[in-house]
Amino acid sequence: MEESLVRLNGTEVEATLPSADFGALFDAAPTPLLVVSPPDWVIVAANQARLAVTGTTRDALIGKKLFEAFPDDPGDPHADGTRNLAASLAKVLRTKMADTIALQRYPLRVAGGEFEERWWHPINAPVLGPEGEVAWIIHSVEDVTEQVLARQAADATRKKLQQGETVIETMQIAETELMATAASARSQAAELEQLYDRSPMGLALLDRELKFVRINEALAEMNGLPVEAHIGRTAWDIVPELRPSAEPALTKVLTSGEPALDVVVTGTTAAKPGVVREWREQFYPLKNTSGEVIGVGIVCDEVTERRALERRLRESEAHLRRVIDQLFAFVGTLTPDGVLTEAYQAPIEAGGISREDVIGKPFADAPWWSYDAQVQARLREDIAAAAAGATIRYDVPVAMAADSRVTIDFQLAPLRDDGGNITHLIASGVVIDDRIAAEAELRALNETLERRVREEASRREAAQQALLQAQKLEALGQLTSGIAHDFNNVIQAISAGFALIMKRTSDPQIIYIAEHSVKAAERGSSIVKQLLSFARQRPLEISRIDLCALLNEAKPLLERSAGAKANFSLDCPDDIGTVETDPGLLEAALINLVVNARDAICDHGCISVRVSRAVSDTGASHVTIAVEDDGSGMSPEVVARARDPFFTTKAQGHGTGLGLAMVHGFAQQCHGTLRIESEVGKGTVISIDLPQAKQTNCLAPEPEDIGGRKTILLVDDDSSVRSLVAYQLQDMGFHVVEAEDGSQALDLFDRQRARGLPIDAILTDVRMPRMDGPSFVRQVHSREPVPALFMTGYAEAAEINDAKVLNKPFEEQALAAAVRSLFSDR
Repeated sequence: MEESLVRLNGTEVEATLPSADFGALFDAAPTPLLVVSPPDWVIVAANQARLAVTGTTRDALIGKKLFEAFPDDPGDPHADGTRNLAASLAKVLRTKMADTIALQRYPLRVAGGEFEERWWHPINAPVLGPEGEVAWIIHSVEDVTEQVLARQAADATRKKLQQGETVIETMQIAETELMATAASARSQAAELEQLYDRSPMGLALLDRELKFVRINEALAEMNGLPVEAHIGRTAWDIVPELRPSAEPALTKVLTSGEPALDVVVTGTTAAKPGVVREWREQFYPLKNTSGEVIGVGIVCDEVTERRALERRLRESEAHLRRVIDQLFAFVGTLTPDGVLTEAYQAPIEAGGISREDVIGKPFADAPWWSYDAQVQARLREDIAAAAAGATIRYDVPVAMAADSRVTIDFQLAPLRDDGGNITHLIASGVVIDDRIAAEAELRALNETLERRVREEASRREAAQQALLQAQKLEALGQLTSGIAHDFNNVIQAISAGFALIMKRTSDPQIIYIAEHSVKAAERGSSIVKQLLSFARQRPLEISRIDLCALLNEAKPLLERSAGAKANFSLDCPDDIGTVETDPGLLEAALINLVVNARDAICDHGCISVRVSRAVSDTGASHVTIAVEDDGSGMSPEVVARARDPFFTTKAQGHGTGLGLAMVHGFAQQCHGTLRIESEVGKGTVISIDLPQAKQTNCLAPEPEDIGGRKTILLVDDDSSVRSLVAYQLQDMGFHVVEAEDGSQALDLFDRQRARGLPIDAILTDVRMPRMDGPSFVRQVHSREPVPALFMTGYAEAAEINDAKVLNKPFEEQALAAAVRSLFSDR
């Protein structure tokens, strides 16, 4: 015999056959055969006998489904051929065993679509694949139509006979039943044969002399010899080492006729020499029709590995129990309703109790928990929850001997069987007193560390914020001072030009226009000063001012800043006195605050500016200017950040975040304070506290003819500023020599000296191309100590040391006073 792949009508089928041509044998078989493949029962092969008996061709069948090729007669309501055949095929697919139908009426469709009466005796047998699956089913039939029709004809003839009909009918029924019984017996015998040969259990039949009559492959492998080597030999010839444990039971079965069940047989066999193995065997008596015992049937199951596993498991459990008994850990099992069934020894001894005190009793009533009824109540609830499938875990104190306490990490969890059913609860716990103490120390350490980290983080954040603000101010200062020089030059030229126009005309309209233009220039100058002051790029020009007069003069501007729909009011007592501040910056600060108030009320509401006098705790008098609105107000978080540069709550494009920051910086530079009081939905009050000024009288002198034909060297790179300042100096009586930078001015100075024309004073800009003002003055002073006055739109004190400085833009009176001081100091 050998394994080969054979081809049935073009389909490869694996089989174990002699080396003969399987395809030829299949095609030449006299029995009509079909091969179908599950699950759709597609026909993959048909032999010549099948084609002949059904009157079909191979091309008409191959690839078609069985019941499409051979359907039931649709005109026959009692047709059951396809149903019975389908049931038989399904049975073979399910059981992997052959199935026989004793007799089946199955009409056959012939040419013209008519159905011809046919009777068949079908047998369906499986062909198994390499994995043990049903790959194909061989469907064989025996056409018994002639026999059945002959019987039917005979039956019809017999029915005509009046005598003997009952006997004949009885014989016919008996004959049919006999045929069916024989077919069923053949099928059952085939099934039993397959079951016997393929069973994983060891099976054998012994005669009365205990000789093997039959044995399956499984038992032969256990004994270590092939099946054929057993037949005719006694059991002790094959497995002599098993005789002591097996022979008494076998002898008893032969003598008593009763089975011997669960017989333990141990010993060695040729399959594994030297290895002691163990079997659990069943011995059944075999009897003849007279009831005499003629042999013994054996069913054998090897349990060697199972017994070894059970033994190792018992040893492991015993070892584990010894280990756990040495640990102070509670491990116990409970029934689902909370009765303790097992507990390890350590907690029993530590609790000063015995096993009898707790085993078989409710776990919640054990002495470990009896110190507190609430603990017991909770434990009962936890047992119910664990019995429902939950896992419970928490820390809980446990009572020990001498009424002492330890804290354990306690857990209660369900134990399930293979079906997922909860059979027990597992209670466990370990002492955690050391851990709790360590955790407490760790928490205290963490709290200390966290506090220090918070303090350090707060300190660093404050330092970082301070650095950030300083960097912002530095950047703003650099930007501001970068444009201030040029802007101040423009303002200086405008204000000086209009001042000259007013002096040179008597036309009231021109004078009116010039005066307003000068005021506009002064406003621009105030804005630049405000930016430079905020950026710490210029010192405040603090002077003593009449506060009420300033506010009344600024009232129209403040009202316009408040908006047409706001109800604006100004309250300043006449006797409020004077304050020391920079008037331009104070006015700008108030405009900022009023604009913020307008935005807070959304153009509908009240805005007031109130002035009052107060005395501080130190006894110093100060004046408070409060700007109040009834708008939306601010939260404490917003109030805390309101003074920060660039912080704003306005929409993008509607605020720079510099307003309050500039007011705050101005108040500090004036040695005052800025206070903010606000509540969401109730409005805001922002107050500026300024020191009260002492009363003195100091009026600025009017410009006069102070030149006395003295010569001043005027140096400025801006031609507009230079020309207009020259006109102002000439109006004061000076002779003016002009230069556009320090280098040109030095040449002029040297030529003047060479011609014997002295330069009496120098008025120079600070920053100029080629040679700046300070460098030029140093060159002059190396020749002659001529008094010098610097003009600047910056705050360059570091560059010009203690020299006299006139900040741009300046009025004619300020210019006259500064020049006069040059000559009065000589």
